[in-house]
Amino acid sequence: MKSRSRISQEKQIDGTLDNLKLNDNLSSIFDVHIGTWIAGLLSLLSLAAAISWPYVKLSRNFSSHLLEMKNVNDYFIINFFVFCSYTFQYVMTAGVLEYTNPKGFASKKLTDEDRERRKRQIRKELGLGIIAMLINTTYAVTWMYFVEPYLWNAGFFVKRRYSLTWFLLDVIVYGLIFDTWFYWTHRALHESTYLWDKIHVIHHAFKAPSAFCQDAVHPLEGLVQGAMGHYVAPIFFPFHPIALAFFGLFTSCFAIAAHDGRMGDLNHHYAHHSKGKGRLHNFNYGLYWPLWDWICNTRYHDESETKSIKN
Repeated sequence: MKSRSRISQEKQIDGTLDNLKLNDNLSSIFDVHIGTWIAGLLSLLSLAAAISWPYVKLSRNFSSHLLEMKNVNDYFIINFFVFCSYTFQYVMTAGVLEYTNPKGFASKKLTDEDRERRKRQIRKELGLGIIAMLINTTYAVTWMYFVEPYLWNAGFFVKRRYSLTWFLLDVIVYGLIFDTWFYWTHRALHESTYLWDKIHVIHHAFKAPSAFCQDAVHPLEGLVQGAMGHYVAPIFFPFHPIALAFFGLFTSCFAIAAHDGRMGDLNHHYAHHSKGKGRLHNFNYGLYWPLWDWICNTRYHDESETKSIKN
C-alpha cells in the first residue's frame, strides 16, 4: 500500500498544472490545432526578428564582444531580438523532435484521446516555456550590457590568438562548471521541501514530457538553471564570445533533446521524469554527463535498482 505522504505527493503533482490559472487561460486562447499554432508562432517570431535585425548593431571585433550596446535603446532592441531568436530556436527544435517522435501529437499510434491529451500538455509546456525564455534572454542581455564589460577577462582574446587549445579548454571548463552548477541546484530543488513545493513541482508535473518541456518551468528555476548557470564559468575563465554563444545554443538544444527522450537524451534525463517517484526519490540530476550522479550515487541504471538510489 502507498503511504499517505506518497499519495499526497502524487496528488500534488497531478494537480499542479490544473491549478496554474495562467496556463489554463493560455490553453483556452490557443485552443486550435497545436501544429497550426506552432507554425504560426514560428512565423511571428521570424517576422519579429527580421524587423528588429536592421537595428541590431554587431561588434566590429567579435574577439571582444558580439553585440554593440552603447545606450539603453540598443539594450532594449537587442533584448527583443535575442528573445525572438532564441524562442524561435526553442519552438523549432522542439517542434521537429515532437513531430518525429513516435509518441508525439502527430503519431498515428496514439488514440484520439491520447493525442488530445498530448496537445493540451504541449500548450501548457509552451505557455510556461515562453515566459521562462523571456526571463532568461533578459538576464543574458542584461549581463552582456552591465556586467561582461567589467569582468577581469573582458577583451581577453583581442590581443591573443584564439587557438584550438583555447577552444578545447573552454569546452572542458564550461562543461565542468555548468554541469556542477546544474547538478547541485537541481538537487536542491528536490531536497528542499519549499523549493520543490513552490517551484520544481511545476516541471515534474509532466511525467511523460515532450521536447517542449525543457523550458516548461517556474521562471525562477529557468533563470537559475539557465542563464545564471551559463554565465558562471566566464567569471573564472576567459571565453571567446563566439565560443560562449555557441555553448549556450548547444546546451539549449541538448536539453530540449533530453526531454524528447530518444537518441538525443544522452544523459537519460527522460527517466528523471518518467521513473522518478517524487521529491526525495529521484536520480539523474546532471546536465551533460553523469559525473556527479556517479560520485553521489544518484545515477539511475535499471528499474530494479531504482529503490536503491540514495538521495
